[in-house]
Amino acid sequence: MSQAQPSAASEAPETRYLTPEQECDLVMKGGITSGIVYPPAICKLAGEGKYRFRSVGGTSAGAIAAAVTAAAEFGRETAWDGQPSGFDRLDTLSQQLCQEGFLLSLFQPEPMLKPLMDALMAILGITPDPKTGKSGRAASAQGSKPRKSWLQRIQELLDITRRTSPASARKGTLWGLLGSAVLALVLGTLAAIAFGIAGWLTGNSVALGDYLLGVGVLAVMFIGLDRLLGVGTLAAGAVDLYTALFKMLPTNLFGICTGHMPEANGPDPNPIALTDWLSVNINNLAGLDPTGRPLTFGDLRKKPLPNGDLPDCDNGKYNIDLRVVTSNLSHNRPYTLPFEPDHRFIFKAEEFSKLFPSNVVKHLVEKAGQRPQYDLPKGYYFLPDPDDLPVVVATRMSLSFPVLISAVPLYTVSQSCLNRHQPGDVIRVDLTKNSKDLQQNWFSDGGICSNFPIHFFDSWLPTRPTFGINLGSVSEDALQVRPGFGTGATRTINPDYLSVTPNSPNLQEERSQESGRVLNQDVFLPRPNDRQAPEWVDLQSNLLAFAWQMFQTAQNYRDTSLAGLPGYRERIAQVRLAHDEGGLNLAMDKATIEGVMNKGKTAGDKLIKEFKFEDHQWVRFRVLMGLLEERLTQLEAVAFSTKKFDYETLTTHHASYPYAYPDDIHAKKARECVERMRQSVTTFWACAPALDEKLPQPKTVLRTMPEL
Repeated sequence: MSQAQPSAASEAPETRYLTPEQECDLVMKGGITSGIVYPPAICKLAGEGKYRFRSVGGTSAGAIAAAVTAAAEFGRETAWDGQPSGFDRLDTLSQQLCQEGFLLSLFQPEPMLKPLMDALMAILGITPDPKTGKSGRAASAQGSKPRKSWLQRIQELLDITRRTSPASARKGTLWGLLGSAVLALVLGTLAAIAFGIAGWLTGNSVALGDYLLGVGVLAVMFIGLDRLLGVGTLAAGAVDLYTALFKMLPTNLFGICTGHMPEANGPDPNPIALTDWLSVNINNLAGLDPTGRPLTFGDLRKKPLPNGDLPDCDNGKYNIDLRVVTSNLSHNRPYTLPFEPDHRFIFKAEEFSKLFPSNVVKHLVEKAGQRPQYDLPKGYYFLPDPDDLPVVVATRMSLSFPVLISAVPLYTVSQSCLNRHQPGDVIRVDLTKNSKDLQQNWFSDGGICSNFPIHFFDSWLPTRPTFGINLGSVSEDALQVRPGFGTGATRTINPDYLSVTPNSPNLQEERSQESGRVLNQDVFLPRPNDRQAPEWVDLQSNLLAFAWQMFQTAQNYRDTSLAGLPGYRERIAQVRLAHDEGGLNLAMDKATIEGVMNKGKTAGDKLIKEFKFEDHQWVRFRVLMGLLEERLTQLEAVAFSTKKFDYETLTTHHASYPYAYPDDIHAKKARECVERMRQSVTTFWACAPALDEKLPQPKTVLRTMPEL
């Protein structure tokens, strides 16, 4: 590309993204439609903030945002060639997302599962407009909603069944009539028998007319009760729901929507399904042919640096480093995409054709990983190595929201298959002889394991900021709205629903600090010394609320705890969304969508104007020095001052232990390093004053953990 500089110094719309002056990393949280927060924040950082994105990551909706950020960064300089910059295109994409009904239109259900999708939408309060046929959210007043009676809830379920599955409703009505008649006949007969026995004992008898009248009265009563409660209709709906969930859904890869629509003549340049739309727009943002070869991780990593040099990719130094999280339910653990170069994951082209556009599947087959030691069945291929993996594939694997969006199946060769071959043999996988030679792995939403991977791109002492955008929620009762004020970014949280950190030794100091800070707004950026107040959720003795909060706590406690630490919190913009914003609100009206996007702009603005990198570096340095002192003095007490840990003997006989050094030179260096550390601890670290006094709170620990 031409690198000619613009002649005008003014910040015209087509050039405001072309002169970044500083670098940053960015991590974004998952949240389905909450992801519309991100494009305005991204454009704000790239334009007004003059930031160039070096590393971006996220999960689920955050993975979509990370992918489009990386693509826009890749296509940033296209404006020099007379085309809009990647971020100008992202601005345009934001406007498309603002269109009412557009988000919902991306979730195209499989035809056989459309009744299930309609039922889900109805449960969420999204109903079709009888005049336009478009779906919209039922209006609700601000404030607490009155509790519904059990009869009202039954009527709602009946309405949903009749609206989403008329055939089942008709079938249920017939079931109700027949069931009422049979029940009346059975109970009437039992009653007649009982009265007959009583009459025989007393010398009386039951007339046939009385019996028929009794049966008729019971039938009318049961039919009326069925019409009121809809027992037959609900039963038919329950049967259909069981069939859809346990028979149809698994055949559609455990999702209502695959994200891909069947193609007639190649990829659609104007797609209506989520994955197809992502594929086209990721390429478009990058300045590539929308339906041509997909943007890959190698394209991002190997893009020339601003000075024209190529990045040192062999040593892990990339120009644009994109990472997203997915959850392997079969392995019970998360994975970071792209996979490591030595991965052994296999895809089936026929299954991927149901999930991805044909240009993506074609690329996957052409760039399939080369593993000569394996002989796979026809139609099965190793996923490409990281540089050849399409960005849209990784993104799709991260956003497979359970039930709503189909999971992505990959395969691994079973250990029993490997055991049947001698070392050096070609491993032939023959499914006709053993169907278990390939083990199916189901990849679902990355948010199941890590919904806000703020640990991405972290370092002890950062040389550039790693910003985060965290999406929180605001309960309906906790939200304070000024009279006449609509959806916006300055609604506040009722102080009764905010808590001070309970284990802090300085509660009074925290209260005085927070009194001068606005940490209860919809969007805010904590300072390094702010102990941010978490929202308190009132469960109101509700079992469903209790169960939901159990899931939320299990899912988010690691990310939430990490995001509140000093050295993290001051770089994470907190965005709180109300009950009708983001999440599963697939049919937000235009005003609500614009309100959510305004929160994104506010988040970007706060990161630009309120974040101070020097303060962040100082807090990081302060925490690190205290922790190093603590751990080094502990190390000195165990390894240097006693023989409980005899490093000299261990390093001398290293060859007899697992993971031995390559040679004695390495062992000698290890002994010398330990001796230098001992001298350093004795001379500097163990003497007064202690550097771990009055460390930023809450307390941080250094811990060994596996890399995702």
